[in-house]
Amino acid sequence: MYIQYMKTALLCLLLFLPTLYAQGQDQEYENLFAIVFDPVAKKDLDAVHIKDWQYRRYLVGMKDATRDSLAKAFKIKPNDVEAHLDKLQAVNDSENLAVVARIIRTSDAYYPGKSLVGEQTQLVALSVILHSDQKQKYYPRVNQAYTMGEIPQYAVAMLEDHILAEKGRTQNYGSHYTGVKMLDKATNKIVTRYYISPVKSPEHINEMRKSKGFETTVEEYARQSGVIYDPTLTLEKLEQMRVE
Repeated sequence: MYIQYMKTALLCLLLFLPTLYAQGQDQEYENLFAIVFDPVAKKDLDAVHIKDWQYRRYLVGMKDATRDSLAKAFKIKPNDVEAHLDKLQAVNDSENLAVVARIIRTSDAYYPGKSLVGEQTQLVALSVILHSDQKQKYYPRVNQAYTMGEIPQYAVAMLEDHILAEKGRTQNYGSHYTGVKMLDKATNKIVTRYYISPVKSPEHINEMRKSKGFETTVEEYARQSGVIYDPTLTLEKLEQMRVE
């Protein structure tokens, strides 16, 4: 009876495989089984999200009062605050990436998207990847997660922007911004200001953003992020602005 059952099961599998292969040719890594919500993975990523912005949240648009307060808290000079926060955040970023890598490696999911960790947490792994040096490595996973409906399309666009910007090229959708140490002519002091990195087609940027599902214009995104968007900014001008 058992042998007959196994023969029947094997025959069904063989008949099913051609259809399965045809459906999966363009989705090479797609998980064949339903992804089950994992509350432990969600809890881990929620903790990661807090660490992801623990020090980073102070850096953009830091006021003098905040810098002085942080300098006292860390017992350092005000001019050393940004570098100190960067160092602390780098430790968090390394630890966060290890958590994301572990979840991807040990779960049945190809990527921790909404099925595995829920709608509210589906973009945490992306944020960690964006803040790492592993963007190119994880791009296939992020792109596949989108094709599987696990994350929105703009997530892939953001990763593409970051990869391009870090290669010293213009970005497509205006989602990457960068800190620039520059001379403030009004005060004659060196300050760090954040700019949307140069974009390829500023005249079409908002159309391109809309096509990828972004809900804001690049101008709105810049205001919300507390950074500067200059449509005339080029790669050459950006480098000329830097004093380091």
